[in-house]
Amino acid sequence: MPHLAVADSLTRRVSAGAGASIAYEVHGDGIPLLALHGAYSSRGEVRGFLEPMTAARGVRRIYADLPGHGESRPSSDV
Repeated sequence: MPHLAVADSLTRRVSAGAGASIAYEVHGDGIPLLALHGAYSSRGEVRGFLEPMTAARGVRRIYADLPGHGESRPSSDV
């Protein structure tokens, strides 16, 4: 089972092994929507434009930072 740690009131973190971790946020309830950002970005950018469109629609929004972006850490093996 992955180890979860809370970084702040919204950010959660899951260990991805070898020092790597994935930071993510979960908002709302309902049908899950996993939102991933593009290159040179972080979950905050995606959250900024998706929240106004999805917050009132019964969608559980999961915003994740890809490894090495935002608050996620890349593997120490790289």
